[in-house]
Amino acid sequence: MEVMPFIKETLSGFSRHKASQVAAATTYFTIFFLPVILVSIIWLAGRILGTETTQVVLYRHLQPLLGALEVKQVQVMIHNVRAQWTGSTPSIVLAIALFMYGLIGSFLQLQRALNAAWDVQPSLKKGGMARFVAKRLLSVLLVAAAAFLMLVFFGASVVFSSFGHLLRKMLTVETTALILWGGNWLVSVGAILLLAAAMFKILPDARVDWRDVWLGAIVTSVLFNAGKYFVALIVSHFSSAGVFGAAGSVIILMIWIDISMMVLLLGAEIVRVSARRRGKSIQPDGGAVRVQTKGPER
Repeated sequence: MEVMPFIKETLSGFSRHKASQVAAATTYFTIFFLPVILVSIIWLAGRILGTETTQVVLYRHLQPLLGALEVKQVQVMIHNVRAQWTGSTPSIVLAIALFMYGLIGSFLQLQRALNAAWDVQPSLKKGGMARFVAKRLLSVLLVAAAAFLMLVFFGASVVFSSFGHLLRKMLTVETTALILWGGNWLVSVGAILLLAAAMFKILPDARVDWRDVWLGAIVTSVLFNAGKYFVALIVSHFSSAGVFGAAGSVIILMIWIDISMMVLLLGAEIVRVSARRRGKSIQPDGGAVRVQTKGPER
């Protein structure tokens, strides 16, 4: 495979499909349901690992990304979400409405973006209403898969932390820290790899070969984790709270989500280019049709 033409075609598709604009729109919707997802993860993981342990692990992973002050703001945000869920009926209804608005909006945006990247769109005439609705419900269930992968990640972090106490008795502090960092990094890459692969395979209205899916998912996972450290580097040299005040944590979260969405859409373009260069262009599934897009022939 010729690397430079592959990269050029990928970036060309990324620009032509306006991935940065789609990422920004998805980020807007995501910010509405993210607090509820965090509370749900804490509750779910807390049933197995203990609520206090889960919160410690969560905030420990968020602190390099957001900063100490911003993490405290996230703690307040999570506390407020919990209060909403245990408050009056109107508060609960409002919380559920905002959660569903963000959840459905973000997944529909992602679905449209992946369909656009692969030149397909759903067709009620071809697939029928039942297939259309079933496909969207299946896509929303990916949230449950994401929560499960996060639970696995937290569990692995707790195991690594416990294992670290044993390593410190046998190895130097620096060597132990390197081993723990490497272990956490591998688990993080693996979790994002599986989630990205599921999104590429399930979300779009297209038939995608697993060989192409894994290539895009691997690149997505590696770049996602690199982007996480990039945001952490920015935070270490810039205090968002000093500029944006109480909204600092939300701003950093939005930057992180935006970068993550662009990485995911870049991975989708890699899947498309990989399939085309193997002579197996992505085809619409039984409930979709191919659409013509402007731009060079792919």
